[in-house]
Amino acid sequence: MDNVKSIEATIFFDRIDELLAQRKMTQAAMCKKIGMPWHTYKNMKLNKRLPRVNDAALMAQVLGVSLDILVGVDKEGLAANQQREERITKLAGKLTLIDERSFENVEDFINVVSEKRRKRRKQATESRA
Repeated sequence: MDNVKSIEATIFFDRIDELLAQRKMTQAAMCKKIGMPWHTYKNMKLNKRLPRVNDAALMAQVLGVSLDILVGVDKEGLAANQQREERITKLAGKLTLIDERSFENVEDFINVVSEKRRKRRKQATESRA
């Protein structure tokens, strides 16, 4: 029975490592997001102990996958998740190709709106006086 739990823990932590690498996230960063001390996570991994269900669910949430994927039940889901990640990465790459003028235009718009607000405040202040 201990060997089975050890294998399950190995699968779980291998999946975590794979997903962390895909997201370029560290174990410490994930632990911080779920409120778990990093040394607790490290000890679980070294001792091949599975986390409590609520901790595992938080890890899955932070990594953007289902708990089934982390425990190795949904292998197809992992492949679908990887394909979705690839599509998102490609789309993000296309978005970065939008020339910087778009961002400059947004910045110009923000500046114009800010200036109008300043003028209105100044007029309101002057009309009160």
